Amino acid sequence: MIGTSFCRGLGTLIWRDFLNIRRNPLIMRSRLIQTILLALVSGALFWKLESDYTMQGLSKGFNSKNGAFFFLGISAFMSSLSPMILTFPLEKNVFLKEQSSKMYSVGGYYLSRNMVEIPYLLIIPFITAIVVYWMMDLKSTAENFFVFYLFLFLCTLAGTSFGLLSSSFFSDPKTAAGMVPLLVLPFMLFSGFYKNRKDLPEWIGWIEYISPIKYTFVGLANN
Repeated sequence: MIGTSFCRGLGTLIWRDFLNIRRNPLIMRSRLIQTILLALVSGALFWKLESDYTMQGLSKGFNSKNGAFFFLGISAFMSSLSPMILTFPLEKNVFLKEQSSKMYSVGGYYLSRNMVEIPYLLIIPFITAIVVYWMMDLKSTAENFFVFYLFLFLCTLAGTSFGLLSSSFFSDPKTAAGMVPLLVLPFMLFSGFYKNRKDLPEWIGWIEYISPIKYTFVGLANN
């Protein structure tokens, strides 16, 4: 059987995914509302963090900022991962049937899902950043703000990709929802927040290098 060309298959998949989004506008609204509420709660929790880095201020302002950045990294990663966990297992049988018929490639399907998610991935981290940044009273410069937004965006993108990858191992959304958080837990533990990175055992410390949460946490802290 002659397969469909990559570009044609990709275009068809993008159009189909776009139509699915148009048929379910409630999903977009719920994600926006969830993002705004979580951003407001985060901003209120970490309201006006101090920038005192003297010995007296380290225990209060410095630790609070680290906690805020770690929490924002987890929120960005999990908020994009969760929809993928619940969506792909429902489509898995259709995907396997269409892919075996060479209607499109695995790479085309993966790329189309990420491309369709781009509007969400751009808007949701921006809403979080625009609400939280000044509530936390971080550096009031355009450069620092957009670096802050960039790290949240990249973490959200990583969450979407990891959610799609990990959910492909399961056929039942309930099973995926129960197992995937266990796969995410090492990313949190090896992010450098709970334990000094230099103190991690060598035989397992390599996990930090594949943790999107670690890179987001360190990037936000350095910024």
